[in-house]
Amino acid sequence: MTSTHRAAALVIAILLVAAAALVAQDWRLLQRYLTAPGDPADPANALWFEPKVAIGSGPGGELPVAAEDQRTLSETALDAAWAYAQATGTDALIVAHEGVIQLERYAPGVEQSTVFQSQSLHKGLTAAALGAAIASGAIPSAETTAATYLTEWQEDPQKSAITLADLAYMQGGIQRPPYGNHPWAPGAALFFTGKLAERTLATPSVAAPGEVYVWSNASTQALAIAIQRAAGQSWADFIAASLWQPMGGGEAYVQLDRPGGTAQAFCCLVSNARNWLRFGELLRHDGMVGERRVLPEGWTERMTTAGKTNPNYAMQLWVNEPYTGEFVVNGQPRFTRERGDRLAARDAFFIEGHFAQRVHVVPSAGLVVVRFGDDIEDWDDASLVNPLIQAGHAARMPTGLPRVPPPPMTFGETQHPPVPDYSQASNWAAHPDHYDVTDLDPPGLTRPEQPAADGFYIHPTTFRGQQWNAAVEDAAANEDVDAVTMSQATVLAECCRIFAPRYRQAASAASTPGMDRTSGMQAFGLAYEDVRSAFRDFVAQSGDRPIVLLGHSQGAFHLHRLLAEEIVDTPLADRLVAAYAVGIAAPVGRFADSWTGLRPCDDATTTGCVAAWSTFGPNADPLAYQQLNAQRFPEYARPDGDIDLLCMNPLTGSKADATAADNRGAVPLPALGGYLKAPVTNLLGASCTGGMLRTTAVAPEPFTALALPGENYHFYDVVLFYSNLRGDAARRVAAWLEN
Repeated sequence: MTSTHRAAALVIAILLVAAAALVAQDWRLLQRYLTAPGDPADPANALWFEPKVAIGSGPGGELPVAAEDQRTLSETALDAAWAYAQATGTDALIVAHEGVIQLERYAPGVEQSTVFQSQSLHKGLTAAALGAAIASGAIPSAETTAATYLTEWQEDPQKSAITLADLAYMQGGIQRPPYGNHPWAPGAALFFTGKLAERTLATPSVAAPGEVYVWSNASTQALAIAIQRAAGQSWADFIAASLWQPMGGGEAYVQLDRPGGTAQAFCCLVSNARNWLRFGELLRHDGMVGERRVLPEGWTERMTTAGKTNPNYAMQLWVNEPYTGEFVVNGQPRFTRERGDRLAARDAFFIEGHFAQRVHVVPSAGLVVVRFGDDIEDWDDASLVNPLIQAGHAARMPTGLPRVPPPPMTFGETQHPPVPDYSQASNWAAHPDHYDVTDLDPPGLTRPEQPAADGFYIHPTTFRGQQWNAAVEDAAANEDVDAVTMSQATVLAECCRIFAPRYRQAASAASTPGMDRTSGMQAFGLAYEDVRSAFRDFVAQSGDRPIVLLGHSQGAFHLHRLLAEEIVDTPLADRLVAAYAVGIAAPVGRFADSWTGLRPCDDATTTGCVAAWSTFGPNADPLAYQQLNAQRFPEYARPDGDIDLLCMNPLTGSKADATAADNRGAVPLPALGGYLKAPVTNLLGASCTGGMLRTTAVAPEPFTALALPGENYHFYDVVLFYSNLRGDAARRVAAWLEN
């Protein structure tokens, strides 16, 4: 053997020894890599990985299924969803509405009990497990540093500052492990290794916590390791006891890196579609299963609130808003994925697994949709779920207002909700400093990037509870607040930055005839305290910019008082462009006492003025309306018993009449959680008659569902004239600036 051959043999021997040492160090990695099935999405391969441990068995708890003639979603919507599912290689599709299965279909060879590799769907369960650990007391809060439990990170200057929330939001700065065409590439190794905790916690940092979005399997896995250490249980035992069993989950398995070792939590929980439906329902009900609370109150909201570094990525799941046409899949290195149409509900969110596996949850539509199937490169979530969302919203649209029983105690006997702090963004339904419903325009309408004025909007009554005043954090009331704010406050979008406070609004009972009048007025007084506080905050933030005010119904009631107490005889009167006090009567006599210095908006370019109208159909009786308000405001009644009421025609910006051809666009009321639809042009004309704004024809669908007796279109006072009002506010601001 020549010296060259001996040298080559020595090199080969060294390499073989090194390779053998590498394999011996983590032999399971190579074994799994070499034996992994070619198509992990195929349900036939779901159980190949060993070892694994069960967290549930059997079919799970009962799930109600609607009979064909009892379905609450339209057949058209269900057929459209199944057609898209079939065209995209779907193995399983389940659609539930209000907790009842409407559609459950499987591909040939797949059945209800068939289990799938969930891939990254497990990530959503991991975020829920963080909430469960907080609920149990094992972890104080999501802001606890991960190094409290991951002692391996305590001496690292960057990793020691990472919070559990940072890991859940993928903003801890943990590297996205790179992939390669060999088993020892860090990305691939996490799937196959027998040393999962060691590899995970050794993954390097690439940024300081909270600075950049890095979608990393190691981030999720580190979160799970911290949770199980805090709980003092294995991952399987913890999620089985705290999540899977309480939600009624059936057969399911988690994969371990080795016998008795670390469970994969970034990936690969094995179960069937029905169990993922149960998880979706758990999130839809904010962590409640029946009467049992499984997750902390508000945890779904926390999970679905985006982090600091990616506006569409929340805690291990994706949120619909804001819509930009793409998702940022990773921030460092940066790459994006094109989106299809935006989902048809603002509150829609989904957990995503590789191979286009999905758990879609849409609380405002009562909807949960689960899909398993092929990996589709041009998969479009909107094509699957938008017909279902629209059907869900349609099923929830009100057809009238229920009568609300009076509060059981007087106002004075009631414990009132806490005072809102308007330095906190959560106490504003709309604010220029955060993305909100007033950033959403109807299709076809635009707004300037830098509007010249500031708008302050006071929403109407949305609270129908049995307390005199709503808590600002009341989720049900705020769902309505957001919908009405979107449909009304956005008429200021072409002129103004929009500010809209949440406030302790008086309940509908406070203004219902026959209720406790004294308590009702006290409830309105409490609500006004908040409106005034928010208004003063608004004034401070507005500087010296012109201002436009808009209030409807209860909001107009508070606006009347704001004008008298905060505008008249102050420097703000010079900054006032217009105040739209809509939906309640406004006696003209107020300009002679409480509104001195202001004037009616009698012309389309008048500024420093007040506009008001209440909308009725063509058959309404203006004389009866006048006499009613003369009784309400006897101090402003004329000697003949009638009263002069302010009425501006929103179609003309003056008292002039208008035909349907003058109506540039009415906008239907949005569904809760939905979006504004395109304006309907030439819908109705209108004219001011006896202080009443009467339309030229009876309003058609969909502008009648909430019509009140006597052709009273109170709930449509703004939206029937939406596009004209946008133009009116912009025109008056331009006139104010010119003068």
